[in-house]
Amino acid sequence: MNNARKVLITGSTRGIGLGTAQALADKGFFVYTNSRYEVKSLEGLSSTNWAHLRFDAEKRNAVVEALKDVAGGDSSLDCLICAVGSGSVRPVERSEAWEKNLNLNLISAVNVIEEALHIWSKTLKNILVISSIAGMKPMTDPPIEYSVAKAALNQFVKVKALELAPFGVNINAVLPGNILFPNSVWGKRIQSNEKETIEYIANKVPLKRFGKISDVTEMVEFLLKPNSFVTGQLMVTDGGQVL
Repeated sequence: MNNARKVLITGSTRGIGLGTAQALADKGFFVYTNSRYEVKSLEGLSSTNWAHLRFDAEKRNAVVEALKDVAGGDSSLDCLICAVGSGSVRPVERSEAWEKNLNLNLISAVNVIEEALHIWSKTLKNILVISSIAGMKPMTDPPIEYSVAKAALNQFVKVKALELAPFGVNINAVLPGNILFPNSVWGKRIQSNEKETIEYIANKVPLKRFGKISDVTEMVEFLLKPNSFVTGQLMVTDGGQVL
């Protein structure tokens, strides 16, 4: 690891989470990725700049055990990014929708942030969550449970920023809009109805295009600068959709 800054990214084996891990590894970070299942390799990451942690961020006990194991062999963690989340959780039983969405899109981040701050209180200075513009502006397409969970996550970031500021810890949120990547929700929509999907983006997004994972990772890199003067902010990356 040498003197590389160390970052833990939850939910980072695909999509925005994986793209963020690859981008930060390219910038010289040592990256801890995470998922609920075991992973032996990830594109763009090698044993010299990467280790994988298997735990379910929705379960506090699992988070505690995993982070303590890491801390036992590594006394420092510089940055934390919580990227667990999904807007496609639609249980058959409506009674399960609220609990599942809140756990996945809010509690997973709260669990990891609170435990990481406890374990790495002296070194952890930059925290990010990957939220969504659905938590900022009412929309009819995402499930209401998802939107409310992300709105709560956004508020958590603002309140937590005030709590952590005296300790020199920054916490911010990145709010992506319509990000297109392989096997994404938008990729599947294009496959099923390309004309309607392209028209939707043209009508809803002032820049009239999908976002790329690099649009998100560039914002992440900016927010992870040491001694950043930015905290408690919701950094929107959506091509102007919420204007």
